[in-house]
Amino acid sequence: MSQSKIHVRYAKALFQLALEKGFLDEVKKDMDFLLKAYSENANFSGLAVNPSIVGKKKHAIFTELFGKFIHPFTFSFLELLLEKKRELFIPGIARHFAHLYRKEKNILKVTLISSDQPEKETIKTILSKLRELLCCEVEFELKTDDSLIGGFQLKTDDILLDASVQGELKKIRNTLIEKTALIKT
Repeated sequence: MSQSKIHVRYAKALFQLALEKGFLDEVKKDMDFLLKAYSENANFSGLAVNPSIVGKKKHAIFTELFGKFIHPFTFSFLELLLEKKRELFIPGIARHFAHLYRKEKNILKVTLISSDQPEKETIKTILSKLRELLCCEVEFELKTDDSLIGGFQLKTDDILLDASVQGELKKIRNTLIEKTALIKT
C-alpha cells in the first residue's frame, strides 16, 4: 500500500471516530501539536522512525513526551500507530486530518505572500474581505518573498491570485514574446 493511501486511510478513520465521539476539536489541536513536534525537532522525528528503538521502549518515549499533553483519545490512536509500526506516517496523517477538519468546518486555508511584512490593519482588511467574499472562515498564513519586488500573491488550495510586481513583469514579458512571434510569422 502506498504511503499516501496509508495517510488518507488512517486520517479518515481518526477523523470519523473523533467526529462521532465529539472530540474533533481536541484531536485537531493534538494533531497540529504532533505535526509541529515532527517538523520542528529533527532529533524527535529521527527517534520516532528509528528502527532500533522498538516496542515498549518507543511506547515509553511517546508516553513520556505526549501522554500528559494530548487528549487520551488521540493518545490511544498513537498507541495503535505504534503497535502497527506506522509512527513514521504521523506527519502525513496529521496533514490529511487537518485537510478533513477544514473541509468539515468550512475553513479555507489562505497564504498571503508579499515582498515585505504588511501592516496589521492591512491583514485585518484582507481577512475581512476574504470572509465576506468566500462566506467561510479563513485559516491565514503569512509569508514573505523578496523576489516578488512589490505587491502580493494570495494562494488557496487550488487558486493563485498574483498581484505582485514580479507577476506583472512576467505577463508583460509573455505578451512581448507572443507579439514578437506573431510579427515574425
